[in-house]
Formats: sequence, C-alpha cells, structure tokens
Amino acid sequence: FMNNARYIDAVAVVLAGGSGSQLYPRSTEQHPKQLIHLLGEGTMIQNTVARLLPVFDPAHIFIVTTEQLSALVLDQVPLIPASNIIAEPFRRYTAPSLALANVWLSNLFSDDTVVVAVPSDHVVHNIGEFHDSLRTAVNAAKETRGLVTIGLQPSRAETGFGYLQVSDSIVPLANSDNTGLCKVNVFAEKPDVDTAERFLDAGDFLWNSGMFIYTINTFAGEQIGRAHV
Repeated sequence: FMNNARYIDAVAVVLAGGSGSQLYPRSTEQHPKQLIHLLGEGTMIQNTVARLLPVFDPAHIFIVTTEQLSALVLDQVPLIPASNIIAEPFRRYTAPSLALANVWLSNLFSDDTVVVAVPSDHVVHNIGEFHDSLRTAVNAAKETRGLVTIGLQPSRAETGFGYLQVSDSIVPLANSDNTGLCKVNVFAEKPDVDTAERFLDAGDFLWNSGMFIYTINTFAGEQIGRAHV
C-alpha cells in the first residue's frame, strides 16, 4: 500500500454481527461491543473502518451485521454506502456470515476479486504493520488461490483465542521479497490452560486473528468442496 494507494481489485468485509456478551454489562445484545468505545478515539467498528479507509475506497467496504443492528451500524460509519450493509435476518457465526457476503459480492465483482474479511472488534496499534500484512495476504490470495489468514505471535497461554499451528518453511511469492507466509497445519479451537501452555512451549503456534483473505471464486470453491466431502 505504498503512499496509501487503495486497492482496486480487492474489497473488505467487516464482520459486525456479534452480540458481545463477554463484555456485559457494557456490551449488550441491543448495543454490542463493536458499537461502543473501549480503546481509541472511536467505537470499535469506527476504528476498524478507519484502519481500512487508507487502503480501501468506502464503496469497497462492506459490513455484515444483523437486521437489528443495521441502522446503528450505518449511523456510526456514514461514509459506508447504505447498500454496502449486508444484513443477516438473525445472528450466525463467522462461516455463514462470510458465505452470505460471498454470494452478495459475487453479484457485484469478478470472481478473481480478493476479499479481506476482518472482525469489527480488534484493537490494532501498529497500523503500518497491519497494512503490510494485508498487502502480503492479498498478494498471496491472488497468487496461490488459497485461503489466507493472519497469525499473531502469542505472548501468553491465552485460552480465549483460537490457535494456528504453522509450518516453519516460508512460501515464496513472486511479488514479495520476504513474505513470512507459511502453511497452516492445524486450526485449533480455544484451548484449556494446559493445552494453551503446550502450544506456547511448542513454539510453532500462533494466535488465530480471525482475519481471512481469499478470492471470491476460491471461497465459493471451498464451500462446494466441503459440501461434497
């Protein structure tokens, strides 16, 4: 994203349908955590969109939320067109939300368009490093036609996050000098304390950020493939 250049062949999807029940009573079902101020100048969804605006045109940022929250979301991020709010009739988890968004986007963009799907409740301090990681991930999604995610170096045996066990071999990309890109061997769900400590000691586990990058066609193919497994 040199000089804050925006991508013209990629779109962002912000996942903003969660209930935020873990932060009750500050976060409620009617006003969940993505719509409240926790850290930073804005609410969590405002900060998420602000991180994306240097590299995505507002017309290329889509938000998946529930019908119940749609008006509140649009009120908080007025730069995003109302037609870019993808409203679920009721709350589902990440995979169904991404599937709905992919169907929506497939009617608007070409199959080789890259989708950058991010949660709306992250706190990111190093925005430059975040943009660098997105650039590598977008290039990887284009070149490998695979599902790409961003891992975080764990600092403690955290039981509230999922984990990724990664290969120690670097996958080269034609458009990057040193990618840091490697294959994921295992997706591990939120562990208990003992398992989290084993993951940390092993040294080849990262926290799963919940960010996913892929082309529209790649995601559709994954859905079809899993349906036939």
